[in-house]
Amino acid sequence: MNGREIKHQHCALDSAIGRGPIVGGAAMIRIRASVGRGGLNRAADVRVVQRALNVYRRRYRRGREIPESGLISFDSVETIQDLQRRLGANPTGRIEPMSPTLRALGRAGGLAEFDTAMPEVLRAVAGTVEVLVSDGRLVSSGSQWGHVAVDIGGTVYSRAHTNYYVLPRAYYLQRNSYRVTVGLVLRMSGGEIGILRRELQRRAALQAPYDLIGNSCSTNVADVLEMIGVLAHDPRFQWDALRRTAVSPKEVLIIVSRSPRLLRRNIYPKLK
Repeated sequence: MNGREIKHQHCALDSAIGRGPIVGGAAMIRIRASVGRGGLNRAADVRVVQRALNVYRRRYRRGREIPESGLISFDSVETIQDLQRRLGANPTGRIEPMSPTLRALGRAGGLAEFDTAMPEVLRAVAGTVEVLVSDGRLVSSGSQWGHVAVDIGGTVYSRAHTNYYVLPRAYYLQRNSYRVTVGLVLRMSGGEIGILRRELQRRAALQAPYDLIGNSCSTNVADVLEMIGVLAHDPRFQWDALRRTAVSPKEVLIIVSRSPRLLRRNIYPKLK
C-alpha cells in the first residue's frame, strides 16, 4: 500500500468519525453540550459520540458495538472512562465540548498514542481486588436481594444491616457458604488499591446507620469503585446526577462484569 492509499484511508476514517471537516489530519467532532454520566445528553450529540466510540472500541477493545441510538448507556459511559484513563485524565465518564477527550476521540490514525499515554494500571497489573456478590436470603434483613462486599488483600469489607464488618476472607466465605457467591476479580494499580482500602476503612470506622437507598452493601461498593473510575451502576437509571440513588447487588454484578478491568469470575458454591 502506497502513501496516497494510506492517506486516503485515514481521511475516510476521519470523515466517518463525527462527519466533520478534516483539519491537520483530525476530524473535528462537534457537540453542543456534554455527553455521558451527568451530562445534558442531547440525542444528536450522543449519536455523534457513540459513532466515534465505536471506532475506538473496534481498535482498542473487544465485544459488541454500542448502539448508536442517541440514548446514553452504561457501555457508552464505560468506554468514555476507558478512553480517559488511557489518556491519563480523570475518568469522569463525561465528554465536554472542545475538551481534550473529545479532540482525542476525533483523531484518526493517531489513536496509537493512547498506548503510550496509557496509565500504568492498564499496562501492568499491580494487584487485584475481588468484588463478592452473593444471592438473596429472605430471612435476613437487608439481604433479601443479595449482598455485596469487597476483598482487598485477604480482608473483606462488608456493609451489613447491623454493622460494617471487616473480616478475614476465609471467615467471610465460610459465613456465607449457605448461598452462592460470585467473585469478580478486577485489576488495579497499587495507588487505586490504596484509595479503596483507606475509604473502606474510613466507612467501617464511621459505622453510619444502614440505609437501603444511600448506605446499603451494594451502594457502598458502587460508591467506592466509582471513586477510581470503575462503573458500578447503570447510568440510565440515575435520573438526577446530584441525587444518590439505590444500587442493587444484581446491578453491581451485571455492570462490573462488563468492566474492561475484569480478569476472571470465581464461583463459590453453596455448601450448607
